[in-house]
Amino acid sequence: MKITEVKEAMLENGFSDELFEEFKKALKRVPKGNRSGHLYTFAHEIAGRKNGFEGALKMINYVLEIPENHWVHNMRAYHALADIYESREMYAEAHDAYASALSAVPEEQRQDYTASISVRMMKVYLHIVNFSYTPHLRELYEAAQGVDGLEAGFRGVIYYTAIAEMIVSRHDGDKEAYSRAKSRALDALYGENASPVDIILARHRYKNEAHATDASICFLKKAK
Repeated sequence: MKITEVKEAMLENGFSDELFEEFKKALKRVPKGNRSGHLYTFAHEIAGRKNGFEGALKMINYVLEIPENHWVHNMRAYHALADIYESREMYAEAHDAYASALSAVPEEQRQDYTASISVRMMKVYLHIVNFSYTPHLRELYEAAQGVDGLEAGFRGVIYYTAIAEMIVSRHDGDKEAYSRAKSRALDALYGENASPVDIILARHRYKNEAHATDASICFLKKAK
């Protein structure tokens, strides 16, 4: 079977070990540099389907066992794993997977990825600690300040960074910083004014949303 045929079969019938074996066979006909990408991107796609969660974990673990893998593929595989865990509200597992994604980056290049991955770790960690202060939350918040470019304009980045700042500034007794952060969080969640990033993303049919969880909205509504 061709890899496209195996994918179609999994999407139609759900994940099975038999189809996964066919997937592995089909991968041998794919250039080595593209094999891992097929696995972790498709794992993300099937995660919510029949037997998909367990199948997605098997696919990603298979990626991570490939000895000749480039570190970029390992980083992206861990990132996909974290996304899958987060979608099921398995926040502790998602936090650890994001941490592994960052650890997969060579130390001399880690600085380039720290802020971006820290934002995502911060989001899931907020749920782990039920939106309360810890030194680790401060570390993640401070690391997330390095996010720049288009990503810095994502409402989800603005929203969760602002919530983390609310918690940190409240711990520090900085009422002004707390108030400013709360305003930013509310604007990211409910703001109607289109930003340049909103416009750019809309051109690509992507709506710039805060992707706020019920727990985060509850925290923000109760905040004084």
